[in-house]
Amino acid sequence: MAKRAREKWFSAHIVLVIVPKARARRAALDVWENIVLIKAVNAAAAKRKAASIGRLHVRRSKTDADIEFRGVRAVVDVLPSPTGKADWNEILESGAEVSCNKLQFASPTELSRFMKLRKAKVELLW
Repeated sequence: MAKRAREKWFSAHIVLVIVPKARARRAALDVWENIVLIKAVNAAAAKRKAASIGRLHVRRSKTDADIEFRGVRAVVDVLPSPTGKADWNEILESGAEVSCNKLQFASPTELSRFMKLRKAKVELLW
């Protein structure tokens, strides 16, 4: 029996777009970039797991705003502790949110550029 590949930690940047029901005539987009921890054997597996988590955030609302999953922008290795004593590694859970950014894009084109890791016009709201 082959040895199972050892899983390691990644942080994944999940992008969600907030679409208000009462859309003002503006091109700007409000976006959340949630950064979550994923335990996986490699970056490709981490990206698949992150996409599944992103799809869990999709919300349809009849009154205020929908939330759309736009994709996983990046997957980054989480480095072990500098001391080599990664006891914290045992208490982390896959899917735990590490951080989040609320962003506003001037247009869908700028969001597309951002998702492709290209230079984009974006305002960090928080």
